[in-house]
Amino acid sequence: MHQKHVWRDVLSVAFSRVAGQSSALFIIGGIFVLVVGAIGLFVSLNSAGTSQDLRQQAASGNGIVEVSLNVSDASFAANQISNIPVYLDTKNAQIDGVQLVLQFPPSFANPVAQVRSGLPVQIAYQETEQTSNATLLKLILINQQISQPILTSGSEKILDISFTPSITGNYQVSADNERSIVTQHASDPPQDILKPITPVSVNITRVGPSPPITPTVPPGSTPTPTPPCTAFTRPEEAGVACSANEGLVISWNDTNPNSESSAEEAGFKIYRIDNDPEYDRTGTPSNPPVAILPTHPGSGQMTYTYADPDVRFGYVPNQFYRFLIYTWKEPIPGRPIGCWKQSAIGKACPATVPTKTPTPTPSPVAQCNALCRSELECPSDLICYFGSGGIRPNVGMCRNPQNPEDDQCRPPSVTPQPSIVPSCNALCRSDLECSDALFCYFGPGGIMDSGRCRLKENPENESCQAATNDETSLNFAVRLQGLSKPGVAVKAKVWLEPQGDAELTMNPIPVAYTYDIELLSEKDGLLKPTTPLLLKGVPVDKKYTVYVKTEWSLRKIIGDFYIKSGKIDISADTSKQTLIVGDFINTPEAQWNKITILDLGAMLHTYTELVIPVTEKNQQFDVNYDQKIDILDLSLVLSNFTQLELTGD
Repeated sequence: MHQKHVWRDVLSVAFSRVAGQSSALFIIGGIFVLVVGAIGLFVSLNSAGTSQDLRQQAASGNGIVEVSLNVSDASFAANQISNIPVYLDTKNAQIDGVQLVLQFPPSFANPVAQVRSGLPVQIAYQETEQTSNATLLKLILINQQISQPILTSGSEKILDISFTPSITGNYQVSADNERSIVTQHASDPPQDILKPITPVSVNITRVGPSPPITPTVPPGSTPTPTPPCTAFTRPEEAGVACSANEGLVISWNDTNPNSESSAEEAGFKIYRIDNDPEYDRTGTPSNPPVAILPTHPGSGQMTYTYADPDVRFGYVPNQFYRFLIYTWKEPIPGRPIGCWKQSAIGKACPATVPTKTPTPTPSPVAQCNALCRSELECPSDLICYFGSGGIRPNVGMCRNPQNPEDDQCRPPSVTPQPSIVPSCNALCRSDLECSDALFCYFGPGGIMDSGRCRLKENPENESCQAATNDETSLNFAVRLQGLSKPGVAVKAKVWLEPQGDAELTMNPIPVAYTYDIELLSEKDGLLKPTTPLLLKGVPVDKKYTVYVKTEWSLRKIIGDFYIKSGKIDISADTSKQTLIVGDFINTPEAQWNKITILDLGAMLHTYTELVIPVTEKNQQFDVNYDQKIDILDLSLVLSNFTQLELTGD
C-alpha cells in the first residue's frame, strides 16, 4: 500500500496552456525564490500504481556528509505520536539535495517528516509506503532558494519525523543506504557524498490511550484516508445494467455493516474511485475514470458519461470492471472523522458521443510565409526557408522550394527575377564602374582591354555568386551537462551564421545555414558528430559564428571560425564548451532556448515516485542518461537556476 504526498511549488500551475496562449506568471518579493514544498501544491496520487525499482546506489564509505537519527532524549509510548529528530552535518561541503529512505517497523504507523522551523530548506517530495515487513518513508530535501547550496555549521537538526507506534517492545529504525543519497553541489556528473547512516534502537516502554481514526485534514486540501479503511462487501455483476446513451456505470452496496452508519448518511462523500488491483477481469486500465466526486449519489449507482469519442480510458464496451470507492465522513461535532473503503462493480456501456468535426487542412497558399522552425510545420509542398526571408537563425518561413525568395509561394516562371547584383558582369575599365561589392576583372572573361564586374572571392562566376564547395566538412566536439558515459546518441542542430561583410548584404545568402545532425558520446561523454558535418552550399573563405543546441539544452556559441575548402576540424577549440540542460519547454516561441520556471515545473510534475523509470514521454528529464529520473537529475537542473530566466547563446 502506498500513501504519496508530493509538495510542489506554485511553478507547477504554470502548465495550463491554451493553443496560442501562455499563462502569465507573477513572482512577488525580490529575487527568484522557489518554495517547492512549503507553499506548494498538494497532490494526492493514485494508490493503485505499482511500486518501481529504486536507485541502487549505496551511500559511499568514502562519503563525508553525515545524517544521523537522535533518540537519546526521546520517550516513546504505544498509541501516542512520537518524534525522532534527524541531524545533518555537511562537513563544510556544499550540497544540492538530500534523498532519504528510512525504514520503520510495520507497527510504526504514518511516519511523516517536517522541516525544523526557520530553516531555509524544504521537502520537495515525500512518500510513505507500507510493506509486509516495514514502513518506508522516502523524501527529497532541497534548499528554498535553489540557486544556493545547503551548508551546515556542524551537526544541525533539520527534520522531525513523527509516527505512532502501536505495540510495546524494542525496535530498530534504519536507513536504506542503497537508496539514500546526498549530491555534491555543482558536481557534473552529480556525486554522492553521503556516509552510511547508522541505525538506532527505539524502545516502546508503555501503552498510551488508543486514539480514534482521525486523519489530519490540511485546510483547503482534499482529505486522504488513513489506511486501512473499513471494507464493504463486493456487489454482484447482475446489479449493473446499461441504459441508452450511457458511458461507464458503477454500482455499489449502500450499507456498511461494520460502521456506525450507512454510506447514505448525510455528511458522507465519495472523494476517490480507484481501479481494484486485486480483481482484474479484462485488463483494468491504469487510469481511474473519476478522481473526485463532490457528493455521494444516494442511489448507490453513478454513471460517468464519455465526453469525447477519443477518451474512453481504455474500457471495453459491455465488459465488467472492479473499482474501490473511498467514502469520507465530514467532521461532525462530538464524533470522529471516519474513512471507509468498499468494492464496486462497473460496466462499460456503449455511449452516444458527439462526433468530432474534422478540422479542415489549410491550403498551402494560406500557410505561405508562415513562421516555422522545421518543414513539419509547413504544408507538404512547401519548405521551411531560413534564407533572406528568415527572421533570425532559428525561425524561417514556409516557402516554395523552387522559388524560396518569393513571399507568395509562386513558381519561378511567375515571378520576375531581378538581377542579383545591379552591375554584375557589366563591362568595365576600373573598379569605380562596378558596385561596391564587385571589382573590374580582366581575367578570362575580359573583352580586349575591358573587364567585367565580378565578385572578388569568385571572379569566374558570371552571376557574382560566392564560391561553394560541396566537399567542405566540419568536425567539432562539445560536452553536454550530466553526460559522462560513452555510446549515447544525441540529436542536435548546428547553425553557421556568416559574419557581416559588405558583399553579404548584396547576395541572397541565408541568415544562417542550419543542419540537423546526430552526436555520439565517447568514453568521457565528449560528443562528436557521427560523421563530419558536410557544409553543402556554404560559401567558403569566410568567417562564421557556429551555434550548437541539443533538443533539451540551451543553444550555445561554440566559437567564430574561418571556413575554407576541405576538411575542417575545430574539435580542439570546442571540446571544453558545455551545453546547459533544462530547456524542456520549447513552445511557444517565447519559451524556446530559455530555462524558466516552466521547465522546472515540467520536471517536478514527473515526480510520482522517488525514482522514475525512463519512458518515451519523460526521457528528456533523464539528463545524466542513466535510464532513471531521480535526485541526481533534479540537482543538475536546479544548479542552473542562477537567475530568474536563463537564455542560451
